[in-house]
Amino acid sequence: MRACFWHRLTRLHTSSRSHNGKLNDLPLRRPQLGRLQGGRTGVEKEARDLVQAVVAREMRSCALVVLLDGSRAAPLLPPALRDHRHGVALVDLDGLDPKAALALKVTIPEDDVGVCRGVILLTRPGTWEGLLDADAGAWAGHTNTLVVLIPGEATPDVTQLLLRPDFRFSVQLVVASRDAEGYWQLHTTRLFYGGARQAARKVDSWTPARGFRAKFELGAVEEPSHYTILYSGLDILENSWSPSFADSEGAPLFPRQKMADLHGYDFAVAALPYSPFIMTSDPSKPGPGRYRGLEVLLLDVLARAANFTYHYVAPEDNQWGRLKADGNWTGMIGMVVRERADWAVSDITFSAQREEYVDFCLPFIYDASELVTPLAKPLPQWLGPVRPFSGEVWAAIAVAVAAAGPFLSALARICVASGSARVRWFHNIGNTVLFTLQPVFQRGNVNDIMAAPGRVFVAFWLAFTMVVGIMYSSSLTSFLISPGMQTPIENLRQLVTSDIGWGKVYFGGVQSAILEQATDPVMVALREGVIWRDSLDGILQDVVKGTLATWDNSITTRLTIAVKYTDATGRPLVHLPGFEIMQERIAWPMQQYAPYKRRIDELISRVVQAGLVQQWLRLILFEEQVLARLKKGEAAAIESREEESEEPVDGATVLSLEHFQGPFFVLLLGYLAGALALPLEVLANHALRERRG
Repeated sequence: MRACFWHRLTRLHTSSRSHNGKLNDLPLRRPQLGRLQGGRTGVEKEARDLVQAVVAREMRSCALVVLLDGSRAAPLLPPALRDHRHGVALVDLDGLDPKAALALKVTIPEDDVGVCRGVILLTRPGTWEGLLDADAGAWAGHTNTLVVLIPGEATPDVTQLLLRPDFRFSVQLVVASRDAEGYWQLHTTRLFYGGARQAARKVDSWTPARGFRAKFELGAVEEPSHYTILYSGLDILENSWSPSFADSEGAPLFPRQKMADLHGYDFAVAALPYSPFIMTSDPSKPGPGRYRGLEVLLLDVLARAANFTYHYVAPEDNQWGRLKADGNWTGMIGMVVRERADWAVSDITFSAQREEYVDFCLPFIYDASELVTPLAKPLPQWLGPVRPFSGEVWAAIAVAVAAAGPFLSALARICVASGSARVRWFHNIGNTVLFTLQPVFQRGNVNDIMAAPGRVFVAFWLAFTMVVGIMYSSSLTSFLISPGMQTPIENLRQLVTSDIGWGKVYFGGVQSAILEQATDPVMVALREGVIWRDSLDGILQDVVKGTLATWDNSITTRLTIAVKYTDATGRPLVHLPGFEIMQERIAWPMQQYAPYKRRIDELISRVVQAGLVQQWLRLILFEEQVLARLKKGEAAAIESREEESEEPVDGATVLSLEHFQGPFFVLLLGYLAGALALPLEVLANHALRERRG
């Protein structure tokens, strides 16, 4: 359905393709159609024709919002807009807040990739200045915006207007004003271009008789005329027009690839070293070459593709960025918020809180905070004698030994040969208990039961004790040589209830903020017991010693461990349980409304889809491990040779006193038991003599 116009604009009208219900709630004033001051119907017609020409040439595929400056601007509406294929929304500026008026441009739907977004603002100089009260975000973006200044008593200097901070993020903004000679001059913004962060340039000029006129041949210099504009800092005469070029075709007012080439603009990029994302290479260089790493590779690819350069800046507090109680941001995020840096790098995590103050580019890699704990500790050596069997086995053996003696005594009492002298010895339970215990300790028996039932049981008992003894002795040897390990810490709950501490590098970032805001009991205990440190290396050294645990970004932590904290065989000297505390999206925070973000996102998307980021990461991890091993190669080789020389040639393990802690512990218990039995025996004999006396 096409848009329709009412002769009296009492409400907003849109076509089905550009309708947004929120617009109907805006307070509108009923304007009266009329003429411009002084009855300048000719100027009216010129402005109307200019709008129609711009729409026909540049906005035919756009859904439009037309902002009218009251009744004085209504006659500037071309009748042809009634039939605009993608619909037109008409809004009277009278009575609207400037921000609300400019915010209407975001109501144009973007779901149809074939439909662009266009805004036409018909206003007089007085209202124009009122619209500048809106913040930069109101004017920011890539929406095709045409501002037609209705001629009045004083025509503003459009070039100076476009240099105001309000337009520092306005990419597709064209302002048309009528000069004293009767020519409509069209100026636009030029952002992040070459050596200028914000500039204004004349993009074209228009007259009813000749239409758009512009010259595009670089380096040509024509005869000076009042239509020629030279721009400082540029060595070319650009987009100038004079009557001799009446037949030349105009340049696009809203080029789609306006920010595709940044023409060598030098961006300020906040960075802190954080391997493998940003690693120091040559500190003497301010920009490219100062650092290396994953994000440097990505940054250099984007710089070549978009034709820009950059230099690094660093926060004074060496923090990534967190929101303080006073509403200010610290670290690199704070530099971007205060526009001291255009964006920041160094493994920066996306968060909803940060996104309220900065605009993140597309995530280019995903990471997670991973728990790192000490390796499992060996079990105490003094437990060696009891470790070959489990508790259940020891209990079963104890029951078997306790039952064997009485059972053999019972057989001796009821067997056929119970009356013989050699069988009567087994009637005594004490004798049978000692008899059954001797095979357990691998000792032979002097006595022998002659009764058949007893002999059958004893035969099976000897087989049982032989198997148990062999299994015990073989297992005991292995446990003495290679002691078992305790269960390592696998999660945060086990960590906060363990006997070790936990440390964390303080980055002043998302992880620190989450810990500060946590209400979960485990996280609260983690926050109350955390030891803040300055270096991940220092923490990992204590983790290797078994005194601390930590958690940090998985990519960085695993690389550091692989490079510095592995044994000669490449096994980690710490335990990685695979417990992830939080998932993280890594992206670059940019200034809000940054006009170059669209181009950066486009290039990042291509790089990610091509698989280059993951390939770079694998390459960097491999190179860092190789470099680390080369640096300590000789020392490792010497140490390895020394260790080999200390070991026996046949590979056998020499048992040391440490291996025999268990047997000596049992012997110590024997001494103590014997010493304790002596006074008990004395007391028992003394009591027996008194009873007999």
